[in-house]
Amino acid sequence: LTAGLRTGTQKYSFDSKHNTGQVKLDLGYSRNWDATLATEIKIIDNQTIAGFRKSIGWAKDQRVFFYSRFSRPFKQWKIQQDGQQFKSKQAQGKNIVALFDFELSDNSVVEVTTAISSVSSENARLNFVEEGENKSFATVKQQAREEWSKVLDPIQIDASEDNKTQFYTALYHSHLAPRVFSDANGQYKGADGETHKVTGHRRFSFFSLW
Repeated sequence: LTAGLRTGTQKYSFDSKHNTGQVKLDLGYSRNWDATLATEIKIIDNQTIAGFRKSIGWAKDQRVFFYSRFSRPFKQWKIQQDGQQFKSKQAQGKNIVALFDFELSDNSVVEVTTAISSVSSENARLNFVEEGENKSFATVKQQAREEWSKVLDPIQIDASEDNKTQFYTALYHSHLAPRVFSDANGQYKGADGETHKVTGHRRFSFFSLW
């Protein structure tokens, strides 16, 4: 796993002895007090999907819209809910699950980049385009390394390796929040549930008040 500003990239390496591989997207999955309210998926083409997940938990109205592109075409797909299979390329429900099968005879690696938005799947797509389309996992990882270096490198300390690990881990943690919340076009979902827009700067947010 690695990440950009509004995107995340996953890399799956399958056993080379297998000719096919499968990636599962479970939009109904939840943990702890988080509960799924509604999900949607739309298959745009044989490499691209979009949709959303709405839930309730630490906040009453949690929305995550997404736009994802695989590094290679999937051979076939299935959309299911509670064992029932959908025939159309677009489906809504509380616990949507999508399965994507890949032919691996020439390459055992599948990468997928997902952009997210609090506003819409279209905004997620714009975020995807803004960060650059068709970037490899290695490129995104290197860019993330360079961004973190700007934060961590300016402070140099002379200490034992254990103390360096403690110091730079704490420094890293101190920069995990706040996080960019507005989309590339400046839009974001406000606490009132409405879409707002900032101009000339970014909107930030963070998890709870801890």
